Amino acid sequence: MKVGACFVGGLLHAIAALICATSLHGDYQAGVDAYEAGDYASAMTQWKAEINRPGEPENLAIYRETLYAIGMLYWQGKGVARDDTVAAVWLKQAADINHPEAQNKLGFMYSTGQGVPQNFEQARHWFELAAAQGDADAVHNLDVLLREQVAASGNPAGPESMPEPVPEPRTAAGVEWIRAQNAQHYTLQVIALRKPDNLHAFIARHADDGPYAIYRPAGAEQPLWVLLRGVYAGVAAARAAAAAFPEGIQQRDRLWIRQFGAVQRELE
Repeated sequence: MKVGACFVGGLLHAIAALICATSLHGDYQAGVDAYEAGDYASAMTQWKAEINRPGEPENLAIYRETLYAIGMLYWQGKGVARDDTVAAVWLKQAADINHPEAQNKLGFMYSTGQGVPQNFEQARHWFELAAAQGDADAVHNLDVLLREQVAASGNPAGPESMPEPVPEPRTAAGVEWIRAQNAQHYTLQVIALRKPDNLHAFIARHADDGPYAIYRPAGAEQPLWVLLRGVYAGVAAARAAAAAFPEGIQQRDRLWIRQFGAVQRELE
């Protein structure tokens, strides 16, 4: 299995990006300094102190990045004995609050059975979430995973047998509708697929349960289409809608509640 072979970016790159993007808590910054100095044990100590701050996280970006950083130290065996199982626990915490690199890494771990039971459905789920946020590695890994699943099914996966790239729809396919929504309202991200045909078919079967929209994230380098459903003023309403979501294309526990503002930024 080659999924995840092109995992790049790395922990240091992610840290540098966050330094440029936001002011840092003392414990997090101390961890960054220790990491850059090669003192990984101290970095781990500082980052765990950041995670264990009492109360709700003041800065979700720092909190999420810290979870990812700790997971990667366990994955790399820096400052601690390498432990893929523990790494997966930390990475999932970051992935659950929409850290794309953690989602991609978790997808890779599920695809290979490292630290978690091998599960291609879970691998696809995490790759799709990361790809929908524009993570180029996840887009690549999702494509590789789908190709390998085609090969495993007994169908040749060479260039001659792969379907032609799907052109973009002739219409906006919901993009203008997405832009028109209140950025503070919520929607359900149902699924992300390489071809929009199945998404359109699902909409046709459940037209009365809409409104629906399909869009392509601006950062996706290969064809990837995301299905959204509904407009909800608050999280409680979105959760209720998820609990009653019609069967047929996605399990209810895999729906992703998102603010329109985050989706709108993917259209820029």
